[in-house]
Amino acid sequence: MMTLDRPDIKPMWSNCKDSLRHAGYHFTEWNMLKSQKDKPWYLQDKTHHGKWAVVSVGHAADCYLRIIAKDLNPNCSLFISKSKKRLFRNPCIPETIEYLKKNYRRELQGSWKTFFKVLEYVNDQRNPIMHHIIPEELTVSVSVAAWAFLGLLRSIRERYTINSDTILDQSPIETDLFDLIRLPRLQPYTNYIVTSLAESYDPANLDFCPLCGTMSVLKGSCEVCFQSISTTECNRCGEQCYVPGDSHLAHHLELDVCPSCGAEL
Repeated sequence: MMTLDRPDIKPMWSNCKDSLRHAGYHFTEWNMLKSQKDKPWYLQDKTHHGKWAVVSVGHAADCYLRIIAKDLNPNCSLFISKSKKRLFRNPCIPETIEYLKKNYRRELQGSWKTFFKVLEYVNDQRNPIMHHIIPEELTVSVSVAAWAFLGLLRSIRERYTINSDTILDQSPIETDLFDLIRLPRLQPYTNYIVTSLAESYDPANLDFCPLCGTMSVLKGSCEVCFQSISTTECNRCGEQCYVPGDSHLAHHLELDVCPSCGAEL
């Protein structure tokens, strides 16, 4: 039986997937609003979609961390109720993270330390939205939630071999989500992905991405910026060159010429 089909995990996974799909929908709607800034409903809709993107990512993270805890230990003490009135208890994100950090440092490698911090930040934004007010800097909250969302999709893919298109039931949105990650959070996000790749793959299996400047291309796709990247040899000087699959982007950034001799690729 697959882990996610276990009776004690399957309901949490179903709940997690639902929130991921919900977040994906609101991220997509948030992005579409860029072209509607002159509309009278712009600010209202932006607040609505930003709010539910953050809340949905926070809830998906909550479910997913509990799944990890149950996966690592089916008899996890986190869920044991100390009250006779309740059959089980529901730990909050900080509690689950503290439990995982304390008990499974070896299983959850260095990149998880950064990932935990991002999920805690989203949780800190989710709580006031649910119980008090929407943050003034909602764009910042959405930016970090986009990072957390990509991290969740990546972890699910790596740990349980389930791709995002299977989860989200919509066209790939990773590139749009990457575009939402604003400075100064872009570099920490990039570092997180590079660290995660180093933990899972032989460097010989990774290629250079000329767009984000990292060794993060796996099987022709950049794990950081989600652009397709191909390797070609310059016919003039023999230099190995890395070219974006998007020809318009490659031309705009002058990446369709050899960096050594200037010959057209």
